[in-house]
Amino acid sequence: MNLLKGIRVMYNKRVIHFIFLAFFILLSSSTSFAQPLKKVSLQLMWLDQFEFAGFYVAKEKGFYQEFGLDVNIKKFTSSTNVLNTVLEGDAQFGISSSSLLIENSLGKDILLLGTIFQSSPLVLLALKDSNIKSLEDIKGKKVMISKEEAFFVTLQTMLKSKNINISDLEILEHTFDVNDLINKKTDLLLAYSTNQPFTLQEKGYKSKIFHPKSYGFDFYEDLIFTTNKFKNQNPQVVHDFYTASIKGWEYALENIEEVSQLIFEKYNIQNKSLEALIFEAKEIKKLALINGVKFGTITKEKLKLIENSYKIMGLIQSNLDMSKLLYIPNKTTSLGLSSKELAYLKQKKVLKYCIDPNWFPYESIESSQHVGMSADLIQLIQAKLGIPFHLIQTIDWVQSLEYIQNRTCDILPLAKDIPSRRSFLNFTKPFFSFPVVVATKADKLYVPKVKNILHKKLGVVKGYSLNKILKEKYPNINIVEVDSIKDGLERVQDGELYGFIDSLITIGYEIQNNFISDLKISSQFDMNHPLSVASRSDEPLLHTILEKTLNGTNEQTKQSIINSWISIKVEKSIDYSMLWKFLILVFIILLAFVYRHYVLSKSKKILEIKIDDKTKELQTLNDNLERKVQKRTEELEDSNEVFQHMLHTTMEAIFILEYNYCMDANREALELFQYKNNEELMETYIFDFIDENSHEYLKSDEKLSKNIPYEVKAIKKDGSIFPALMKQHSLKTKNRVIKILTLLDLTYIKEQELKLITQSKMTSLAELIGNIAHQWRQPLASITTAASGMRMQKELDILNDEDIYSNCDHIVSSSNYLSETINEFKHLIKGRKDKKDFKINETVQQSLNLLSGVFKTNLVELIQDYDDDVVLNGYGNDLTQVIVDILKNSNDAFLENNENTQKLIFIKTLKINNRIAISIKDNAGGIKEDILDKIFEPYFTTKHKAQGTGLGLYMTHQIISDSFRGNIQVSNETYEYNSTTFKGAKLTIVLPLP
Repeated sequence: MNLLKGIRVMYNKRVIHFIFLAFFILLSSSTSFAQPLKKVSLQLMWLDQFEFAGFYVAKEKGFYQEFGLDVNIKKFTSSTNVLNTVLEGDAQFGISSSSLLIENSLGKDILLLGTIFQSSPLVLLALKDSNIKSLEDIKGKKVMISKEEAFFVTLQTMLKSKNINISDLEILEHTFDVNDLINKKTDLLLAYSTNQPFTLQEKGYKSKIFHPKSYGFDFYEDLIFTTNKFKNQNPQVVHDFYTASIKGWEYALENIEEVSQLIFEKYNIQNKSLEALIFEAKEIKKLALINGVKFGTITKEKLKLIENSYKIMGLIQSNLDMSKLLYIPNKTTSLGLSSKELAYLKQKKVLKYCIDPNWFPYESIESSQHVGMSADLIQLIQAKLGIPFHLIQTIDWVQSLEYIQNRTCDILPLAKDIPSRRSFLNFTKPFFSFPVVVATKADKLYVPKVKNILHKKLGVVKGYSLNKILKEKYPNINIVEVDSIKDGLERVQDGELYGFIDSLITIGYEIQNNFISDLKISSQFDMNHPLSVASRSDEPLLHTILEKTLNGTNEQTKQSIINSWISIKVEKSIDYSMLWKFLILVFIILLAFVYRHYVLSKSKKILEIKIDDKTKELQTLNDNLERKVQKRTEELEDSNEVFQHMLHTTMEAIFILEYNYCMDANREALELFQYKNNEELMETYIFDFIDENSHEYLKSDEKLSKNIPYEVKAIKKDGSIFPALMKQHSLKTKNRVIKILTLLDLTYIKEQELKLITQSKMTSLAELIGNIAHQWRQPLASITTAASGMRMQKELDILNDEDIYSNCDHIVSSSNYLSETINEFKHLIKGRKDKKDFKINETVQQSLNLLSGVFKTNLVELIQDYDDDVVLNGYGNDLTQVIVDILKNSNDAFLENNENTQKLIFIKTLKINNRIAISIKDNAGGIKEDILDKIFEPYFTTKHKAQGTGLGLYMTHQIISDSFRGNIQVSNETYEYNSTTFKGAKLTIVLPLP
């Protein structure tokens, strides 16, 4: 009775202790779950629509809450400035355009997390039945743009490509209502191709879309960003927000109808139809998941291309620091670990693990050191988690299982997932998996069907899961337990066992290293031996941490671990069916018909002869095949040798590029760019070989697809620049896309061209001398007349003082005119020396003075409209030469077109922000459309060979682009002047101001 009472008291105490412990655990769990959520805000860049679906989903589905976040999604208004909202701390995260790169170049703290659009949907939208047919037609039109959008660089670059500034438009405050477009309250509005065009279509209107992509500007759009300051102070918050947001976006794009319904009911301030939201979602998916790119991905390469585009346009002056601009998660955050999992690792400090000490090459202990495949696996996990691992040594696998069961160890690096172990272990997805095989003596035949040997003694290591699995699958199998793999194989070697069963990896290693001549692999089970990382079941956070860590491991890494430990040769199955039939037949004949031994022997010999014949036939076929392979190999080697010879003897420099980085080059490329060998060129960015003013050609998809050659300025290793003709071609292979870039040195050609240009200039000067001689005739005649008149008056004694003064003034005036003309001519032919300050309007007027006589003779009327004069530093004479050449071409056009009764040339200067524009327009009928884009090409002329060299306008283009870093454009224009309609050519020179 006392004993029974004691047992009851002990039992009651244990129950009370268990209840108390359970209550304490429950209370601890409740306390941890009761932690307040971290409040952060996200500032949208537009009105509610599917464009921000991923963030709505992350909030509605509780993804943010799972990461301990309470996210406030801030609505957009026409006065919202997203960047300032984030920089001033009113929101921690924002969504904005690629113009963030420009803001970052100005020193603003910006950290890019990801992007919604790989290709921007931003467009200018007009009605198709409007009078807006081309981008040039929007000048002076009413355009609805919000304050935020006015700074979108995608829009500004498209406009600048056609020499249009925001100031050329009548900007209206954006109402975000397409009805204002329909009702003619605005001519255009800034929109997204995923949205407003469909809304117009629903209302029965067709759209006219101007897409920046069509003008060569395809940037990221809707960039998700924060600041480095906030990230440094809250790294886990930044990681958790972005991870939850991406999770929301992935859900939204996989469940378009469901999420569209959510937005239609709850986030629909624009009152969009459900069909419009679904259309928007599908269009967004096309632009967000281009070429299988993971949602949100931002690459340094594309950011660099965008940066270079901005540099070419003068919007970015210095290199961006990509390490501070682009978010790169640290090791643990990149695994997607939750705050609880990170807290677990921080509290755990060290992870203890046990292994099978006799299971090489999977794992083993040698000289107290852990070696084998699981050792590499532990190092991989340790590197990813940043927490130390400690090996607890055991004498065998049974003791390792005991240690993990009593929690001496936390982890088993490689273990089989079987039901009997799940009570004390959690298992990851299998990391390794190899076939289960049977090792026998070398003299045993190969057994294609393993069921034929199940009755024989087959060894399996004691305590291995394989023992139980085999007994469940093959109840009649004759298993003998052994102490280790080596013990099992030694018993097979001694004949005690028929075979030993284990993984291909372990048996193969032992045979290769210890039993190479005695044992072989003779059969294979129809099953694999998958191995997982096992962890103690009472700490489930450890299991999820290991699962996330291994999920990020690619197949190449796994194979690398395997290859570093394994090199196995397995005997292949040989078809012995004929031999078996023969032996059976012999056996039956020996038992039943001994007397037919002679006949059987004879049959055997016949069969052996046939086998020998077949063997010889196979050997002949094999020899023929080897000869063909050898011949083909030699042909390929010869072809490769010829190709290499052609590659290295061509006069062109040839580069092989991958992702715009140099992977190979020929000898001409090395010599031309002054590199000693290919190693110096490897991994060099192609833009490093090309002057930045020529970078735009390398990014032109249109030129690339058309395989068009173009001139660039190339840079040698010593920094010297030389002219070159470049051509590039894209080649897609099965595994990658490469570019083949060829480049030809144009230095000699340019020198010869310069001589021709000089000759052209001298011809032009000769014409000017003729013009000056024509201009001098009248003033010289006036001087002669005045002098002769005074002499005659003196002889007649009628010369008075008034006549003397008058005639002298007239002579002085005419002489000054002659002096001024010769000075201007000297100024022109003097050529460039040093850069000097000069005034634009004065330079234009000097050019007109040089041709004033020609214009008077040909009755050409000049209409001048000058803005306030500005000062440039450079070669004023070059600009004079440019203007003179343009004016001469207009004059020549008048001579060719005799229909003009009134000849007009309009000269106008206009300052636009930090640029000065000089436009020259005539009414000579314009230039033929089919040659309009060729007039700046060298040697192109519409005149007779005796009248033109084709270098004037080419030289004009070179001077403007090279000497002044400006641009010159030509177009035909129809206009009205004094109520009369005229048509003529218009050339516009745009020069940057200091």
